[in-house]
Amino acid sequence: MMRYIFHTLLLMLLFPVLSYNTPAPKLVSTRIQILTPFSVNLHLSDTFNIAIIANIYTDTRPDSLVMAKYPTDSVLAVKTAFALKNKLEDSPVFADYDFPVYNYRRDDNKLYEEGLSLDVAAQLAKDVQADYLFTVDIVNTHIWYDIAYAEHDGVNISYASSNVPYKFIFRFYNIRSNRIEDTQIVNDTLVIETSSSWVRDAMDLFKEIIIGREAVTMACEQAGESYAELIAPHWTDEIRYYYNDGSRDMDRANKYVDNQQWLEAMDIWMKYSASSNQKQAAMACFNMALACEMADDFGLATEWLNLAKKKDSGISIMEYETILQIRIKQLEKLKIENTIK
Repeated sequence: MMRYIFHTLLLMLLFPVLSYNTPAPKLVSTRIQILTPFSVNLHLSDTFNIAIIANIYTDTRPDSLVMAKYPTDSVLAVKTAFALKNKLEDSPVFADYDFPVYNYRRDDNKLYEEGLSLDVAAQLAKDVQADYLFTVDIVNTHIWYDIAYAEHDGVNISYASSNVPYKFIFRFYNIRSNRIEDTQIVNDTLVIETSSSWVRDAMDLFKEIIIGREAVTMACEQAGESYAELIAPHWTDEIRYYYNDGSRDMDRANKYVDNQQWLEAMDIWMKYSASSNQKQAAMACFNMALACEMADDFGLATEWLNLAKKKDSGISIMEYETILQIRIKQLEKLKIENTIK
């Protein structure tokens, strides 16, 4: 259907619509979601019987953070395990799968570097009736704050942030083959920050950011999600740009995009793609390329992009052309992985 529309356009070019003076064109941004392939292939499937194990220990944290109601390591390990579960279930691979989550108390003096022995993992899998296990081990987390004052172009700026370094080890056990098939160390820092462009006490800025227990919990959830994204296709937010020449119809198309009404926006862009005003036509063709990307027709999107360049050689398409090439490769990989048909 989309390809039919493209060839219909070629006929429409013989009957251009009237053009008129419009305000200066501008690029408008919109957020879209794309399906991103995994980077670590564990050959996962929703036909597998997989459980998630949060390894917990006796909490021995000696520092003052305990006095500040800092979450125990056991709580944070469980939070991370549930974040892993939720992110995996967001993937198309596991859309209909419910990952069970269990706690396992380890009494081996925090030997998280070695993981569970294969014998222990096999017994644990038998107890929870699973053929595969994901395990979560917390290595460390802590939190620190940063307050700063600076001057930029004669303006005093106040800055405040919460910083939560964290380190976790995730493993994937194949009980059937009696081996650990994946070990990943997720080591990163969650930064929650804000600033003020006027003279202001930086301590006041802490009222606007997340601190303490909630910040640490968010960091651990980020760790679980990061591992899920390594091993399963996942939805990612990206920014795309398209043109609005300021005309009434293009403003209306802009509102359609804001409401995710892409077909209605396409009707407008299709009309203006045949405009006798070549710059206006080029912008409309560029926008049609974005609409085709939303329909996962990257070949047709490329054709529209090339047509935009023919209409107006001054329009920049190189950056978006590169994005489309990346998406074409991603689509091929997802098809190979049988993530999409």
